[in-house]
Amino acid sequence: MVDAATDLELALSDRFRIVIGAAEFISPKPGTAFKGGQTATIRCNVTKTDRYDLWYSVDGGKSWVAIQQGVSAKQQSFNWKVPSVTAENVIIRASAVGLVCAELGNTSISIDTPTDVEEQPLFTGDALVGLPAPNPFTNETSLDFTLPVGNAVTIEVFDAVGKRIAVIAANEMFAAGQHSVRFDADMLPNGMYTIRFASGATVAQRSVVLMR
Repeated sequence: MVDAATDLELALSDRFRIVIGAAEFISPKPGTAFKGGQTATIRCNVTKTDRYDLWYSVDGGKSWVAIQQGVSAKQQSFNWKVPSVTAENVIIRASAVGLVCAELGNTSISIDTPTDVEEQPLFTGDALVGLPAPNPFTNETSLDFTLPVGNAVTIEVFDAVGKRIAVIAANEMFAAGQHSVRFDADMLPNGMYTIRFASGATVAQRSVVLMR
């Protein structure tokens, strides 16, 4: 910005970017209901751009979690594991690469409380593993489990691409009874994470969503 009278520069304007492109969601159709843990097929016709990002929001667009970034516009079908959350209005958005606010198109779905065995409290004789709470979470979530007898427990956390990013317990001995461990994600980016519990014959995986 320049003062017309003095010809002095008063301020520098931020650079802006013109976004060109459009996305039409073929599926899922608006209002489609899914169960947490299901695989949803996202079909999207994207024009006037080579690549785009896919995001979802469970809080009306206040915050966004990446589904996949840098998707080729030629890839018209994409499989997505629906997060294990409960939300009536989940927005799925296609955006310009690196710009979640630059929407190319969207659709919306609902997600019900998980009912499949994998996402329910699991008991195999060696441990009863609960569901993480809260989920989604902002900084910290807890996982409860019960051991009928004392046993070694390993609890690890993996990101969406399968990389281990935290170890909560490494073959650590726990006494018989109820226990609760915390997953602190204060330094991690928004996204889906998997908490893996192993003790004796029990191996359980729990999906959690970090959204700030």
